[in-house]
Amino acid sequence: MSSNINTSKTLVSTLILTIETLLSIVASICFIGIILKSSYEITYLVGQVINLFNYVAIFVYCMTLFLNILLRTQQLKDVRHYILDFLVFIPLMISIDNLDLTSNFIVIRQLLVFGKITFEKIQSSSQDNFGAWQPAKVIVLSFVIMVFIGSICLTLPICRQGSEQTTSFVDALFTATSATCVTGLVVVDTGSHFSFVGQIVILILIQVGGLGIMTLTTGLGLVLGRTLHPREKRMMQDLLYQIDSDDFKQLLLHIVKITFTIEIIGAIILALCFYPEHKNLYDSIYHGIFHSISAFCNAGFALYSDSLIKYSDNFWVNITVSTLIIFGSIGFTVISNILSIIKIRRQKHVTPEDFRTTYLSVHSKVVLLTTFGIFLIGTVFTLILEYDTLLKDMNVGTKIMASWFQTVADRTAGFSTVDFSYPHATNASYLMTMLLMFIGGSPASVGGGIKTTTLFIIIATAKAYLLDQDVTVFKRRISNNTILQALGVVSISIIVVFIFIFLLSITEKDMELICVAFEVVSAFATVGLSTGITSDLSDAGKVLLTILMFIGRVGPLSFGLAIGVTIHRRQTKLPEANIMIG
Repeated sequence: MSSNINTSKTLVSTLILTIETLLSIVASICFIGIILKSSYEITYLVGQVINLFNYVAIFVYCMTLFLNILLRTQQLKDVRHYILDFLVFIPLMISIDNLDLTSNFIVIRQLLVFGKITFEKIQSSSQDNFGAWQPAKVIVLSFVIMVFIGSICLTLPICRQGSEQTTSFVDALFTATSATCVTGLVVVDTGSHFSFVGQIVILILIQVGGLGIMTLTTGLGLVLGRTLHPREKRMMQDLLYQIDSDDFKQLLLHIVKITFTIEIIGAIILALCFYPEHKNLYDSIYHGIFHSISAFCNAGFALYSDSLIKYSDNFWVNITVSTLIIFGSIGFTVISNILSIIKIRRQKHVTPEDFRTTYLSVHSKVVLLTTFGIFLIGTVFTLILEYDTLLKDMNVGTKIMASWFQTVADRTAGFSTVDFSYPHATNASYLMTMLLMFIGGSPASVGGGIKTTTLFIIIATAKAYLLDQDVTVFKRRISNNTILQALGVVSISIIVVFIFIFLLSITEKDMELICVAFEVVSAFATVGLSTGITSDLSDAGKVLLTILMFIGRVGPLSFGLAIGVTIHRRQTKLPEANIMIG
């Protein structure tokens, strides 16, 4: 009896696998047809052949969905495995009269299935052979797959507005990388070039890229009750800079819950702010959701061609977006630390011992002190440097608010409430902004740069050197390994930035050096602020910045390990040598 059941299951799996393979082949042919129709003038016969394959794709897709639900769904809870298919099926049926449109949906579906299967294979391989699949390789390859899928999707006609507009693969690759790496640099206007579907693709890339592909999938898996594999836990620790693994499951659940809670609150407030302009509830809600996710993930993508300049005097837009940026850039471990303290101290029965044992960790103190110290210094300097230039047409209150907003956004997000294109600001402001971008956010956050904690350690080390003392932070001694790590991060980052400034100066010979340097630092730190030259870059320049955005998101060290750079640790200590310094 059991052998008959196993045989039946094998036959069902074989049948479904065959149909899925057939669908992938047909979808690939449909994609080629889409490219031919959008890029070339085709004959009537070729057009009919493409339409025939579109019909075949619809039929095979519907048969695949039907067989999956009929043969594999044992209980009602199993339907959740086909949420993706339902999300594709509904718009596909609505647009059934438009063959070109339906084929777009099927191609997108197959790309997402390909990404899902590939990522599951990577996770499976990393668990079976963890030595070969280091966390760095898994993280980098996950981002590569996401960028590739996003690039293909953005080249589809369904993702752009109007048949007269085209999206080259280089532009699609640049946009997908910018969204996945939560940078915000754009070569085409997001609001006017991309359709609603294209904007949704970008939004998904921002959300998945911002949280980290593995963090999001693992966190959602935990919400659904999936057990966290020990080796997955190690990869998550590497991604989130988390050393203590006792409450790791709780941390991941916190990340998912905190993210969506903050984004929903931000979306509601922004939707109310946008309603007076749009006069349409659905548009206001959509714009609120898009900009809330973009702000929390520090992506800097906006649906307005001038970013948020039109809202420079709107208090609620400024305070909401800047707050979302701050929450996204201080790191999930800091937010979790603060929430745990609030939760314990709000309990009805709190003992003096609870107050003594619930406190901010040294890491949280360093992050908060450095972050708000940078905000204060940056706001004051921006106000002084741009009082009679960028901010000259604003009243005093708006000048202070704009200075605050730009300082917050300049570090990680790339939103702007003033026209920062060259040469509207002073050179001193461009240099200060590059420094803020280079510093970036905090560890375990969506921000880039060298991180606030690295800056703090470097300053503490310099102070200790001058005073001939140990490096201490909040009455705790910092290990030599941490100091070397901080120095290494800064050194490697400076070298990478310099190399790409040099390369971009070669490809973009007619552009000002300060604009080139600004663009490189913005890409490396995944900020997205620009002096206005991004769309004018050559294809070679766009590819260079695409690579740099990717390196900036995954980190230079992780990128190096992923492409095969090996680290050899010496088992013996060599004799010391003295070299004159300074």
